Amino acid sequence: QQQMDCLCCIDGGVGPQTDNEFLGSICNLNNGKAKFPAEPGRYIMYVVAGCPFAARPWSVLSFYGIPTDCNSGGLRVVKMFPAAHEDGWFSIAQSEGERGLVEQFPDAKCDDVNDACFPRCSEGRAIHHIWQLYEIAKPGFSGAKSVPLLWDTKKGTAVSNSSLGLAEMIATQLVPTMGTRNLDVKLFPSRIHEKELYQEHDELVKFVHSNITTTVYKINSTGNGRDHDRLVEAYYNTLEEMQTRIQKNGGYLMGSSMRFVDIVLVISLIRLD
Repeated sequence: QQQMDCLCCIDGGVGPQTDNEFLGSICNLNNGKAKFPAEPGRYIMYVVAGCPFAARPWSVLSFYGIPTDCNSGGLRVVKMFPAAHEDGWFSIAQSEGERGLVEQFPDAKCDDVNDACFPRCSEGRAIHHIWQLYEIAKPGFSGAKSVPLLWDTKKGTAVSNSSLGLAEMIATQLVPTMGTRNLDVKLFPSRIHEKELYQEHDELVKFVHSNITTTVYKINSTGNGRDHDRLVEAYYNTLEEMQTRIQKNGGYLMGSSMRFVDIVLVISLIRLD
């Protein structure tokens, strides 16, 4: 099934070229022009279970029932350990601090670290930190070496590290061929056929991101008592605003149907707890 309802597909999924972010997209147009064609089993998405940003595309995968295990032919998801130390997110503990962190998760079922999950660095050694993937994709990468990160195993490079972009990409480019449930629910309005609704949804997602998702981090990092109180008051006022909107619209932020922005809000509230 061919679908051209994603802005990234206009240029074959190459995405904008920046020094501190990867913004490409898998593209399901079968015309031979896509830089990242939609091929089952080709891509890996690296996540951390407690990260509200990585949870966005991961939740969309789950919502539509796209397989995420190694041999499923879907989109492989590999969980990393959280960044508790200076080297960031990791799969293989390298320091005493990281080994101590791993011991706090005795029930964690670690993926086997092999070529199916992680590429090799130039010296042939296994990848053990997410920052190494960024260096392989773009030596000297200056942005945040974080999750989520979508990796193309054939080209050996990063596709995207945009949590919002990845979520939309999954919903528009992978669901038509890989989705197994909830196919009657459109988490994203169409960029082409529902332009005004798409714009409204996009603006609301950005509002929730700026005023709810990231505000808790701003509250935590402020060293000024007055700033702290101001941010807390604004935060809970925004929650009240969202609650009123949900009640008015009949159950969801944009009406009686679930949208991606509802997922973004729920994830943010779980992360707050």
